[in-house]
This record gives sequence, structure tokens and C-alpha cells, in this order.
Amino acid sequence: MHCFNCHQEEKPTKKAVAPESCMVCHGDYPAMKVTTKDAKPNPHDSHLGEIPCTDCHRQHQPPVVKCLDCHAGKYKFKAL
Repeated sequence: MHCFNCHQEEKPTKKAVAPESCMVCHGDYPAMKVTTKDAKPNPHDSHLGEIPCTDCHRQHQPPVVKCLDCHAGKYKFKAL
């Protein structure tokens, strides 16, 4: 994967990419709910609605499980 797959600007900054950039490859939120339907709980079917991708998925870093900010110890997530 090349930097320009996510970053549109010629000299990217450290700011997060727009969720629309993620959706070019991964699809929209309804598509992600279907893709991760076997995850229990499904992180893309949140009771909070559509959460920005970058709240959990970080550039060049492992993802953060934001659900655990409020639901500490209640869920175990596995990589799909």
C-alpha cells in the first residue's frame, strides 16, 4: 500500500485522514457492519451510531478499542 492510497496531499501532515478516504477501499458504515458481523460485539454496529474510523483505527499504529473506554473488562475483541 502506498501513502497516496490514504493521503491525497502531496506532502501529507500528521493529521488524521478523512473517513471518506477509508471508505474508498473498505466501504461505507453499513458495509463494514456486514463485513464484521461475526464479531461479538460488532465494533461497527455501535449503539453510538457511526463513529469516525479514526476514533479506533490509527495511522501507522495498532487500533484502539474505544468501546473499552466505557465498557472496561466487558468485552474481548479478536482481530478479524
